Amino acid sequence: LHPRVRRQRQMCIRDRAKVTKAIAKADKSCTVDADCAAVQKGCCMCAGYEAVNKAAAEKVQAVWNKECQMAPCTREMCYVQITPKCENNVCTGELILPKGRN
Repeated sequence: LHPRVRRQRQMCIRDRAKVTKAIAKADKSCTVDADCAAVQKGCCMCAGYEAVNKAAAEKVQAVWNKECQMAPCTREMCYVQITPKCENNVCTGELILPKGRN
């Protein structure tokens, strides 16, 4: 790997820890799909997304904004998005694949 890419990946892994903790503490309860929101699991798009309660998403977003404002990763590094939904009163996410990928 190119040294710049290697450095970006290392920074993504480091910055992800605080965001991961915030998500672990986040409320995931819901009654309808509209109660859920997708939040990034880390500073890089590669980290993926997690479905949480909308109120909890605001708290997670605040942590993400603080820890990831200088994230060096780019959208081109990977693609992982979800559609948040409510299943059995728990926020979950369904993976969205890019066109052409099954």
